[in-house]
Order: sequence, then structure tokens, then C-alpha cells
Amino acid sequence: SLALFLFVPSPALATEAPMVGEDSTPPDSRGETDSGESVNELSDVEIGWTAGPSKVSLGDDLAEINLPEGFLFVGAEQTQQLLSAMGNRTFGNEVGMVVPAAEGQDWFLVFEWEEVGYVKDDEKDDIDADALLESLQEGTIAGNEWRKENGVPSMTMTGWAEPPHYDEATHNLVWATQLDSEDGSRTVNHNIRLLGRRGIMSVTLVESTELYIAAKP
Repeated sequence: SLALFLFVPSPALATEAPMVGEDSTPPDSRGETDSGESVNELSDVEIGWTAGPSKVSLGDDLAEINLPEGFLFVGAEQTQQLLSAMGNRTFGNEVGMVVPAAEGQDWFLVFEWEEVGYVKDDEKDDIDADALLESLQEGTIAGNEWRKENGVPSMTMTGWAEPPHYDEATHNLVWATQLDSEDGSRTVNHNIRLLGRRGIMSVTLVESTELYIAAKP
């Protein structure tokens, strides 16, 4: 659960949040491992995990995570290597990944940093869910070109698993999308955008649809 992680912003992230601007480019969607392996079991990537409990850093003076016991963390370079090995396109802005240490759990969290500067939050009550979904779907369609070139099953974003909303208490923008893969697997990308003065830290939980629905209250 995201609530387990204490996210400690450095001066790079503020507590007064801007909204996502119209010029922001939505990231491509994340898929699950095609092999059915847990992230920390991928045999073709040598991984230097940091085990909790530990305090770990995201990026260059961006933020820290208080990683609880039972979870593993890896930094930017190996996050990108892992995502590539799992059939996901990377963009160089991935700064960390968290996975469960226990066997039989295949979800993972990806942290991405976008240094887009300050964006005012005066449109937080006017989120256009339809326009946002269309933009995210366009990103997924564009990503399918890369998947085809790299022999990875294509994905279709079918709609919201949780419609977008702005959390006034935490100053975060939250949404979740449903993704169906060409290979028959179904995945939810649950996205939390931690919005700050220098940019946006995106935290994406990738989980199977079945387990995501079962975990929701």
C-alpha cells in the first residue's frame, strides 16, 4: 500500500502543489512482467536491492523514502534496466522502484521525476477527466509502436479504474487506469502525482486488475 511509505520531500518538492499543466506530456503506460516472475526474480538483470527498513534517496536531492521492512528499493539506473527487461519503454526520468520482498506478490511502484517548474493549482476543481483519458490513451497508442518494434504485446487503455481527483489534504493528483494487454493480461496503473515548486514526482503502482480490485476498500 502507498500509505506504508513515508515520502519525505527535500527542498526540491514543496507542500503547496501546482496542478498538471496542459503542456505536460502523459507518460506511457506500464505493463506487468510477461514471464509471470516477480520483479526481483528477473534472472537477466543483476539487481542491487536495498532492503527495508532503510531511508533511501530519489534522484539528486529530490526526496527520500522511509522504506519499511518487507520492501526492496532500487535507484534510477537499475529501475530503467528492470523496466526494459519487463517490456516497458523508459524515458530517463525514472528515479526509483519499490517492490515487495515476499514471494507471490508481483506489484511494483515506479517513481518518475518531471522538472517542469511551478504550475498554479487554480484549475484543480476543473479536471477534465475525458480529455485526460484521451491524452493518456494517445500515449499508450504511441507506446504500442515501440512495443511492436521490440516484440512486446500491445496494450489498450480501456478506461478509468479510479477517475482523476485532486486530494486537498495532500495536494496530490490521483487517478488509476485499466489496461488490457494483447497477451490477455489485465493491469491497473494507479498514479499519484506529488506536485511541487520545481516539478512533479509521479508514483505509479502497477498491479494486476484482479488483485487491485480485491485490495480496494
